[in-house]
Amino acid sequence: MEIRGFILSLVGAAAACSLVEGFLPDGGVKKYVKYLASLVILAVLLAPLGDIIEKLPSLAYAGEFSYDSVDALARANSIVAMHIEKALCEKFSIGEGDIEAKYDGERIVVRARKRPWLYEGDIVLYITNNFGVESEVSFYE
Repeated sequence: MEIRGFILSLVGAAAACSLVEGFLPDGGVKKYVKYLASLVILAVLLAPLGDIIEKLPSLAYAGEFSYDSVDALARANSIVAMHIEKALCEKFSIGEGDIEAKYDGERIVVRARKRPWLYEGDIVLYITNNFGVESEVSFYE
Protein backbone atom coordinates (compact mmCIF):
# COMPACT_ATOMS: atom_id res chain seq x y z
CA MET A 1 0.00 0.00 0.00
CA GLU A 2 2.85 2.41 0.75
CA ILE A 3 4.41 1.78 -2.67
CA ARG A 4 1.14 2.64 -4.37
CA GLY A 5 0.96 5.95 -2.50
CA PHE A 6 4.58 6.71 -3.37
CA ILE A 7 3.99 6.05 -7.08
CA LEU A 8 0.79 8.13 -7.09
CA SER A 9 2.55 11.08 -5.46
CA LEU A 10 5.44 10.80 -7.91
CA VAL A 11 3.10 10.70 -10.91
CA GLY A 12 1.03 13.55 -9.48
CA ALA A 13 4.11 15.73 -8.93
CA ALA A 14 5.42 14.99 -12.42
CA ALA A 15 2.03 15.76 -13.98
CA ALA A 16 1.66 19.02 -12.05
CA CYS A 17 5.17 20.12 -12.99
CA SER A 18 4.58 19.27 -16.66
CA LEU A 19 1.29 21.13 -16.63
CA VAL A 20 2.87 24.26 -15.16
CA GLU A 21 5.75 24.09 -17.64
CA GLY A 22 3.34 23.65 -20.55
CA PHE A 23 1.49 26.88 -19.80
CA LEU A 24 4.63 29.00 -19.47
CA PRO A 25 5.89 30.91 -22.48
CA ASP A 26 9.38 30.19 -23.76
CA GLY A 27 11.90 32.47 -22.22
CA GLY A 28 13.99 33.15 -19.16
CA VAL A 29 11.39 32.17 -16.54
CA LYS A 30 10.78 28.71 -18.01
CA LYS A 31 14.30 27.45 -17.18
CA TYR A 32 13.82 28.46 -13.53
CA VAL A 33 10.45 26.73 -13.38
CA LYS A 34 12.01 23.58 -14.87
CA TYR A 35 14.71 23.74 -12.20
CA LEU A 36 12.07 24.16 -9.48
CA ALA A 37 10.02 21.30 -10.95
CA SER A 38 13.04 18.99 -10.88
CA LEU A 39 13.60 19.89 -7.21
CA VAL A 40 9.96 19.06 -6.43
CA ILE A 41 10.24 15.67 -8.15
CA LEU A 42 13.52 15.01 -6.36
CA ALA A 43 11.87 15.82 -3.03
CA VAL A 44 9.06 13.36 -3.81
CA LEU A 45 11.63 10.70 -4.74
CA LEU A 46 13.56 11.22 -1.49
CA ALA A 47 10.48 11.35 0.78
CA PRO A 48 10.63 7.61 1.68
CA LEU A 49 14.15 8.16 3.03
CA GLY A 50 12.65 10.30 5.78
CA ASP A 51 10.52 7.36 6.93
CA ILE A 52 13.55 5.08 6.90
CA ILE A 53 15.64 7.56 8.90
CA GLU A 54 12.83 7.86 11.47
CA LYS A 55 12.79 4.07 11.86
CA LEU A 56 16.57 3.69 12.24
CA PRO A 57 16.61 3.84 16.07
CA SER A 58 13.96 1.13 16.31
CA LEU A 59 15.80 -0.98 13.71
CA ALA A 60 19.00 -0.69 15.73
CA TYR A 61 17.29 -2.25 18.75
CA ALA A 62 15.40 -4.87 16.75
CA GLY A 63 18.26 -7.33 17.03
CA GLU A 64 18.68 -6.81 20.74
CA PHE A 65 18.30 -9.99 22.75
CA SER A 66 15.31 -10.30 25.01
CA TYR A 67 13.90 -13.13 27.06
CA ASP A 68 10.53 -14.48 26.00
CA SER A 69 9.79 -16.06 29.34
CA VAL A 70 11.01 -16.39 32.88
CA ASP A 71 11.86 -20.02 32.13
CA ALA A 72 14.25 -18.99 29.37
CA LEU A 73 15.91 -16.52 31.74
CA ALA A 74 16.37 -19.24 34.35
CA ARG A 75 17.87 -21.62 31.79
CA ALA A 76 20.27 -18.98 30.52
CA ASN A 77 21.39 -18.07 34.03
CA SER A 78 21.87 -21.75 34.90
CA ILE A 79 24.22 -22.04 31.95
CA VAL A 80 26.06 -18.94 33.16
CA ALA A 81 26.34 -20.54 36.61
CA MET A 82 27.98 -23.61 35.05
CA HIS A 83 30.53 -21.41 33.29
CA ILE A 84 31.18 -19.48 36.51
CA GLU A 85 31.78 -22.73 38.38
CA LYS A 86 34.32 -23.89 35.79
CA ALA A 87 36.05 -20.49 35.74
CA LEU A 88 36.31 -20.42 39.55
CA CYS A 89 37.88 -23.89 39.55
CA GLU A 90 40.53 -22.72 37.08
CA LYS A 91 41.14 -19.30 38.66
CA PHE A 92 41.36 -20.34 42.32
CA SER A 93 42.72 -23.90 41.86
CA ILE A 94 39.64 -25.56 43.32
CA GLY A 95 38.61 -29.13 42.58
CA GLU A 96 35.31 -29.56 40.71
CA GLY A 97 33.76 -31.41 43.65
CA ASP A 98 34.72 -28.64 46.07
CA ILE A 99 32.64 -25.84 44.54
CA GLU A 100 29.10 -25.47 43.28
CA ALA A 101 27.45 -22.52 41.52
CA LYS A 102 23.69 -22.34 40.95
CA TYR A 103 21.15 -19.74 39.92
CA ASP A 104 18.52 -19.26 42.64
CA GLY A 105 16.11 -17.05 40.68
CA GLU A 106 17.76 -13.76 41.63
CA ARG A 107 21.52 -14.24 41.69
CA ILE A 108 24.28 -16.79 41.36
CA VAL A 109 24.86 -18.65 44.62
CA VAL A 110 28.31 -20.18 45.11
CA ARG A 111 29.08 -22.77 47.78
CA ALA A 112 32.72 -23.74 48.17
CA ARG A 113 34.78 -25.89 50.51
CA LYS A 114 36.76 -23.61 52.84
CA ARG A 115 40.39 -23.18 51.79
CA PRO A 116 43.01 -20.94 53.46
CA TRP A 117 43.66 -18.96 50.25
CA LEU A 118 39.99 -18.51 49.36
CA TYR A 119 38.09 -15.37 50.38
CA GLU A 120 34.46 -14.47 49.76
CA GLY A 121 35.28 -10.96 48.53
CA ASP A 122 37.75 -12.28 45.94
CA ILE A 123 35.17 -14.66 44.49
CA VAL A 124 32.41 -12.04 44.39
CA LEU A 125 34.75 -9.51 42.76
CA TYR A 126 35.93 -12.06 40.18
CA ILE A 127 32.35 -13.02 39.25
CA THR A 128 31.24 -9.37 39.03
CA ASN A 129 34.22 -8.28 36.92
CA ASN A 130 34.23 -11.25 34.55
CA PHE A 131 30.55 -12.15 34.27
CA GLY A 132 28.72 -8.97 35.32
CA VAL A 133 26.25 -10.72 37.61
CA GLU A 134 25.40 -10.51 41.29
CA SER A 135 26.58 -13.40 43.41
CA GLU A 136 26.43 -14.70 46.93
CA VAL A 137 29.26 -16.84 48.30
CA SER A 138 29.25 -19.19 51.27
CA PHE A 139 31.77 -21.73 52.56
CA TYR A 140 31.40 -25.13 54.15
CA GLU A 141 33.90 -27.38 55.96
